[in-house]
Amino acid sequence: MSYQKILVGIDGSKQSDMAFAKALEVAKQNDAKLYLLSVINGERIPSGGPNGYGFVDRSIYKPAIETMKQKLAEYEKRPKQQVLRTW
Repeated sequence: MSYQKILVGIDGSKQSDMAFAKALEVAKQNDAKLYLLSVINGERIPSGGPNGYGFVDRSIYKPAIETMKQKLAEYEKRPKQQVLRTW
């Protein structure tokens, strides 16, 4: 099976680092484009409230975004023969 596009989710964890490394390997083997996705769920988070969910403090967005930008910068430092697109 040949892949043309590969999407890998990243969250800054060791597991996502491993997923990125594997996805990069597969992308290189298939000359495929590699896309990274990170999602910050800012509307509702699990809580101990009666409904099980509460609204998140939006002040977490900026540090979370900065953390993911740093992680993307680390990924971009991989050797130049490894193709990576970021937006």
